[in-house]
Amino acid sequence: MKKIQYNIYERDTKDASGKAKTDVTKILLEHGFQKLYQPSKYRLLRIIQQFLAILFLPKDTFLFVQYKANISFFYRMLQHKKNIKKLAIIHDLESLRGLIPVKEEIDILNGFQTIISHNPHMTKWLKSKGLGSEIVDLNIFDYLLDDSVICNQNYDKNIVFFAGNLIKSKFLMDISSIPQIQFNIYGGKFDGIKKMISQRNVSYKGAFSPSQLIANVEGGWGLVWDGDSLEICTGVAGEYMKYNNPHKVSMCIVSERPVIIWSQSAMADYILSHKLGIVIDSLLELPEIIKQVSDDEYAEFLSSIRLEKENLVSGRKLGGILSDIESIL
Repeated sequence: MKKIQYNIYERDTKDASGKAKTDVTKILLEHGFQKLYQPSKYRLLRIIQQFLAILFLPKDTFLFVQYKANISFFYRMLQHKKNIKKLAIIHDLESLRGLIPVKEEIDILNGFQTIISHNPHMTKWLKSKGLGSEIVDLNIFDYLLDDSVICNQNYDKNIVFFAGNLIKSKFLMDISSIPQIQFNIYGGKFDGIKKMISQRNVSYKGAFSPSQLIANVEGGWGLVWDGDSLEICTGVAGEYMKYNNPHKVSMCIVSERPVIIWSQSAMADYILSHKLGIVIDSLLELPEIIKQVSDDEYAEFLSSIRLEKENLVSGRKLGGILSDIESIL
């Protein structure tokens, strides 16, 4: 059986927005999944390339798809291809964000024999909405990293770092309500950033590529939080955290920082069971919780973090699932 991946168009960005998909592409190549076509830099030509590649896709093919990375038309086109084993890894569920109807997305996903879901919470939701495909849980995303990248060794427990899309991280505008904790923030500048970084307990550290960020992170913890409020993760972003695996969690682990995450998030169980950090109900309780973390407990977090990092930087999470599936085939 020929192994092919429905590859993505890799854009040259200065942030981590496309890293998860790029890493999956590399892991698939290591497992012998050749690219379906060589994408043109021109979108119209890429559409034509995909149409022809799917049209002439040979039988007895094991096709791996990254969802959602392409327009829905091509996923529906694939549903009509017979004698092909189709597997998809979910990066994003648009229906959970309210962007498309749930039934529309489930119908597309039911076109795959096997789905790699983020975690048991997402899997339970998918099944409740009618997904009948075989489902495997990833639990955490890999984060490939070159051995030459050395982590910053500043582990001050009273400093928390946050990296990401700062313009949508509106809770940071009120972070002065937690004066006992210093926050180092990383990300692209935007119109309102002056107000954000004018707070006495906020230091803006700049924007970096994924590997540069790992080398430049300073602080004792990595924060995974979303929405407008310090008290809970609010709105669509907060609701989404109840089901998805934020790639930011993997970034914190690879930077060798224990994770701070919302207690109602889907990954809270994983963080606790693997001793990778702490879970909180509200950011306002952070100073007291950090104060209660002993040096021995923090050292245990770091030990667990470094063990988990070995798996993530080597692609073992997805790699292990691929090996299991291929052995069955």
